[in-house]
Amino acid sequence: MQTLKDLTAGTAGGIAQVVVGFPFDTVKVRLQTQSSTNPQYAGLTDCVKQVIKQEGFSGFYKGMASPLVGTGVMVAVQYASLVSIKRILASRYDNGLDGLTTTDFAIAGAGAGAILSLICSPVELFKSKLQVQTGSGASAAFKGPMDVASHIVKTQGFKGLLTGLNGTVLREGIGGAAYFIVYDNMKKSFVKPGQTLDDLKPYHLLLSGGVAGIAFWLAVYPIDVAKSRIQVSNEVCIGGVARTLRDIAAKEGIRGWFKGFEPAIIRAFPANAATWMVADLVARFLNKK
Repeated sequence: MQTLKDLTAGTAGGIAQVVVGFPFDTVKVRLQTQSSTNPQYAGLTDCVKQVIKQEGFSGFYKGMASPLVGTGVMVAVQYASLVSIKRILASRYDNGLDGLTTTDFAIAGAGAGAILSLICSPVELFKSKLQVQTGSGASAAFKGPMDVASHIVKTQGFKGLLTGLNGTVLREGIGGAAYFIVYDNMKKSFVKPGQTLDDLKPYHLLLSGGVAGIAFWLAVYPIDVAKSRIQVSNEVCIGGVARTLRDIAAKEGIRGWFKGFEPAIIRAFPANAATWMVADLVARFLNKK
């Protein structure tokens, strides 16, 4: 029963994340993956203008069907995994969850991130393929997530569905540790004597989630760039994240590791603030029943 409550809370948070953050993510992916020699967009503002002009506001939501369902499931799994790991770690302390340390937060975040990667990687693979295509209607290469999946299986076999998995595991493991070190410590800092975490106001959760989201991207952004390049490539990439980062640095300099950084950081605060405020409030509501 408790696991079902955790999954429900995480699903609600995941849906909130997609609704708030998806347009920023579309811009991020397009800037990350455009050609370095003949770039389509001059920067963040130019990308936004071109999308609106050529595709309308709906262009920002291309590929949203996959993450709308997938992110709900992903955050549900992440949230349930995180809470379960925390409970296991808290069993060592007399005061339970209140006794968790920064090291515990890092372990829980990294563990939940690694578990999340198994679902996250194929969802982001389909999403990225859809986000970078600029055509619409009959001119679009892919009509939706299932079309992308079918094409990958036909051309690369089922192993193609795992393209970018190593990068996703690295990103979510390292980023998850950074995220929950910040998130949980910020929440604890807001608790006054005689209070518990359940006494925190929604704005405390918003602030904690938003700042933690920024910490996540600061910790792993180059890894995410490499993962995106690998996933949108039409070729089988050999060498993974390290090889891709070396290739980017050789051709574009270190600045190439931070393409699309602006929309990622701008998105980080509102998307993560919404995600974890909703997840925590729903969990709090369900646990009172």
